[in-house]
Amino acid sequence: MEPSTIAAVSTLFTAMNSWQAGTVVVFVLLVLPILFLLAILRITASVGKLETAIRADQAEDNKKFEAMVALSEKHFSSFESRYDNNVYLVKNYEKLSGDLATIVHLNTQAITRLVDRIDFSQNSASVKPKG
Repeated sequence: MEPSTIAAVSTLFTAMNSWQAGTVVVFVLLVLPILFLLAILRITASVGKLETAIRADQAEDNKKFEAMVALSEKHFSSFESRYDNNVYLVKNYEKLSGDLATIVHLNTQAITRLVDRIDFSQNSASVKPKG
């Protein structure tokens, strides 16, 4: 308790020592219940303010949560789009790699024929009589 409250209560009890019995009974039966009622009303008002503050905080938290969920959904849809693009890229790469394999095969055949012709022309030149 605060020192001022303690001083006020001690002053009240000092003053009550000089009161008559009827005054004490009236004080106990009327004033104390009124003070108790006032204390209950102040506590109720404080609890109401606290409840309002809690509800405002919860509403703000809900807004933040909804914003995070919306951002998460946006990121997920972006991820889905990138995934679909990667699938498309892989399918096209498969087609391209098949075409590249065909080109490599045809180039290998052409180089093999070229090597065979070069070997044949070298052999033919060495076999022909000069003259």
